[in-house]
Amino acid sequence: MPILWRYLFKEYIKVFFLSVLAFISVLLITRLKQIAIFATLASDMYSLLLFILYQIPHILPIAISISCLISSIILFQRMSIMHELTAFRSCGISLKELLSPLLLLGIVLTITTFFITSELTPRCRYKSKELFYKNTSMNPLVLLQRRQKMSNIKDSYVEISTQNNDMLAKDILFISPNKSNARLCMMMAQYLKLEEDNLIGKNVTLISYIDSNKDQNFDNLLIENQSDMSTKADAITQFIKSKEWDMNISSMPIKMLLIQAKQKVNKKRFDRADMEIARRVSFALAALSFTLIGISFGISISRLTSKKNILRVFSLSLLVLLSFTVGKALKKHPFFAIAAYILPHIIVITLTILKLKKVSRGYE
Repeated sequence: MPILWRYLFKEYIKVFFLSVLAFISVLLITRLKQIAIFATLASDMYSLLLFILYQIPHILPIAISISCLISSIILFQRMSIMHELTAFRSCGISLKELLSPLLLLGIVLTITTFFITSELTPRCRYKSKELFYKNTSMNPLVLLQRRQKMSNIKDSYVEISTQNNDMLAKDILFISPNKSNARLCMMMAQYLKLEEDNLIGKNVTLISYIDSNKDQNFDNLLIENQSDMSTKADAITQFIKSKEWDMNISSMPIKMLLIQAKQKVNKKRFDRADMEIARRVSFALAALSFTLIGISFGISISRLTSKKNILRVFSLSLLVLLSFTVGKALKKHPFFAIAAYILPHIIVITLTILKLKKVSRGYE
């Protein structure tokens, strides 16, 4: 490897990795709500740490892309201020030779980002949902408290007060509709305690309805009082928890997405697969686009620094970042969504190449 390449790689990668670590730390805050919810449900610290690790691939693509911008613009601004670019070019090294190693690195990072968005992120999204579902489905007392999000008893009325990390509940009142006979059933308990795999109850009252199989008759109620009750916690969980989630488009690896895109029987699912592929390609191209933005507007060959370059960098970067939001907002219009994902990168790459051609000719 030429000395020039080693020098550029070293200076670029040093800033790049620091930026990636910083953005991972900052962007994890955006997923703090999910982490906090899981932290209240996790049975051990290992599960919590594993869930946090599963969140990192979600933010890696955007962290890598912005780090490419910061690394390239800092590198070429420093080389311009220190007159290293002038020295290199006076030695007969063309601008193309100077940019080749970083463009190659940008392409490698683009491929890496595409692998992350296409393979690693979907798998981690699937695993995090699986881990979340597993931890929320073990304890029926947790499901009773958080019935709106993770159970099939959303229309029920629940009064419950838990203690000891959701292992003990007191003064429970549970009223739920029975969809099979359009009646209500009720359970009251002085306390419920989770011991290993068993749910232990004390002073439990159950009121349910028995169908009399006669059209004109009074309702037959079954009232059962138990001073002590013991049942498998899993049996209660199976009744309370919602049905298991299916793998959606965002959790599919690229091979499954391509299969979905080829099967045009279900047009809605076909369009969603195409939009998801375009979204992942857009995230991958962002690494190359931001690298080109940093290179083209980080180079300064004039004596006076222009503030226009800062505005151009901000505008083009914002255009790329907005493409992710706009594309997602246009999910009901597949053609425009795909265009919103891809078109900004074409614009950015074209404008930055034109800017580099002007710089190579001595214009800025």
